[in-house]
Amino acid sequence: MMNHFSHPHELQLLEVPAIHEKLNCNACEQQILEPYHGCRKCQYWLHSNCLNFPRSIQHPSHPSHPLTLLQNPTYSSRSFFCNACTSVGNNFTLSCAHCEFDLHLKCASLPNSLLLDKLHPHRLNLTFNIPEFICDVCRSVMNNQWLYYCQGCDFGTHLECAIPKPWNHNLEEAGIGETSTGGIPEVEAIWKMNELQEQICAAQMAARIQARGRQNALDLLDPPETKYYYY
Repeated sequence: MMNHFSHPHELQLLEVPAIHEKLNCNACEQQILEPYHGCRKCQYWLHSNCLNFPRSIQHPSHPSHPLTLLQNPTYSSRSFFCNACTSVGNNFTLSCAHCEFDLHLKCASLPNSLLLDKLHPHRLNLTFNIPEFICDVCRSVMNNQWLYYCQGCDFGTHLECAIPKPWNHNLEEAGIGETSTGGIPEVEAIWKMNELQEQICAAQMAARIQARGRQNALDLLDPPETKYYYY
């Protein structure tokens, strides 16, 4: 069980959602495709990385001030404009109230550099706020958006072209090779913690499968009125 400032009840570590379930994280609004934490009573769900995100970080895109994690935007519109992807957000934001600078959690967690094995042979670096650039993948124009960029080749892509949705899913399956957090300690710590949580959840799942296998064997041998349960 875990506590989080955004919810009054304890959040339980839960297994990967069933195929027919489509759960979205209440923090980043992205679909949940891995072990996660939740309150079944309130139908409140958080990715492990969103649950463990620190309340304040220093991000290289905004070096002048720290960014504070807020459950809801403080603007009168109750929404915010993400300075990374330029889309609107309604849930959690990393915010600098002094500068009206905001980031989605998913954008703040992006790797500082990556290799796109299927698109470009060189490492692409996360680059902030180029005034205008044409994406070399989808050919649309970007204005003051973050992009992944190879300066030597003048090759760049949208964030969403580089990392297909959901952004928090398996990067290897998306054709993305080695990544780097660029030395942001908070993000590195979150990734390590999530790896440990996923290992624990996998071990729990394996134990349950073994117990169910033993139970099925006993059901074949014992009369219906006699049951031995190993859960």
